[in-house]
Amino acid sequence: MDQKEENTFETYMEKRSNIFKNIQKQKYQDLVFSAEEDKANEFFRKKLNEQRALLPNSFYREYTLKYLDLIEKSEIFPFVKKMPKGGVLHIHLDCCFGIEWVFSSIFYHLFHFFSKFMEKCLSPNVYVNLTNQRLSYRKNHPGPGFKQLIKLREEAEDKQKFDQELRKSVQLDEKDVQNEQDIWETFETKILKISELILFKDNFYEHILLLAKGFIKEGVFHLEAREFLNVIMDEV
Repeated sequence: MDQKEENTFETYMEKRSNIFKNIQKQKYQDLVFSAEEDKANEFFRKKLNEQRALLPNSFYREYTLKYLDLIEKSEIFPFVKKMPKGGVLHIHLDCCFGIEWVFSSIFYHLFHFFSKFMEKCLSPNVYVNLTNQRLSYRKNHPGPGFKQLIKLREEAEDKQKFDQELRKSVQLDEKDVQNEQDIWETFETKILKISELILFKDNFYEHILLLAKGFIKEGVFHLEAREFLNVIMDEV
């Protein structure tokens, strides 16, 4: 990069920085707080700084959810939990369903009875794309290249290991996060494996309902989806 190019780049970055500063200024310049609001703001700022001082440095570098108990026991958490959150302005509908819901309502929602015990079994409606290993939910067999997940489990020598590997293949854990490889690549692979499960109409409706109830419970009343969904299927 010669001197002229460097000066051009520096000029661009300076102008860019000034634009962002003006945008931030315009956001808040018309906000006027009462004396009580200023007092509350100062109180929360102080409490937040106190809580931050209690956190280890690794909190900002490692698997944050392992500190969930510490977060929920903090003095400021009950206030944050109850206060309105405004809105979520960027949400992907195929990335925000609970993994336990996937297992309890989609994977294992049928039952077999053996003597006095009730054992959950895999749904016959979950299929594996043998080319990319992605899962989908269908009432009818999708055709060549797909196989029922329950059939793959029946063929497995170790059923318990199969179940463990299934969960591991779709759920991020602490080991994934600590890996040196790109965490986004790992997350994307796992979420794409199950994202098609909600494209079946009944699953989609249940997912949206649970999603809305969850956000309402957290004090969020405005959601904006940044998502291009595939076709929602309703097979007969």
